Amino acid sequence: MTSKSEAQGSRFDLLKWLAVVALVVVGVVGNQYYSASPVLYRVIVLLVLAAAAAFVALQTVKGKSFFALAKEARTEIRKVVWPTRQDHSNHADRCGCGAGHGAAVVGS
Repeated sequence: MTSKSEAQGSRFDLLKWLAVVALVVVGVVGNQYYSASPVLYRVIVLLVLAAAAAFVALQTVKGKSFFALAKEARTEIRKVVWPTRQDHSNHADRCGCGAGHGAAVVGS
């Protein structure tokens, strides 16, 4: 029963990916066809098409796994202890002094 439902999901996923490709093709061809139109209108239409394509892509199995990966990456980035402004300036000062000393040694 599980393999049958996975087969159903993969069949619908194929249709969803075809819809994503169709939206992208419509955007590219439409942008070329309406090249005489104002850029603002074309950008708005392209953003709407991109949002629709992303929405359809996120409904697939691979899209859902990608979204989960992006959420986990964001969580991991929040766990990182980033240096403070003082740490950063101290490190920059030390690197600058080291580079200056190295240039003085090499230059002499």
